[in-house]
Amino acid sequence: MESMELEMQRLKIESQEKWREICKEIPSLNFKKEWNVKIIPPFGGALARFWIGYKENYVSVYLDWYGRLGCVEEPYWELYPWEDDVKRYYLTETEELLKDIETVLESE
Repeated sequence: MESMELEMQRLKIESQEKWREICKEIPSLNFKKEWNVKIIPPFGGALARFWIGYKENYVSVYLDWYGRLGCVEEPYWELYPWEDDVKRYYLTETEELLKDIETVLESE
């Protein structure tokens, strides 16, 4: 019975946040084949999260669709680390995001 209740809670959140509709709007990201991409649960209010590792370096990226985690009022990506801080990208700025991921992963 408990699992049914948890499933109903999940379905309610998915419906309220329009996850199925949003899937159509999230752009594809074409990662380099050498990168190790690990998809992780979207904790803390993010819609999606992943880590990317290469050699000894890594980055963390999340997608904040509802502006819950930062100061951006529309869907955005956040990259960490970036120059001892974070860097944010609008949803469509995928080329810039991927370029900066590569910069961090290739750094010595």
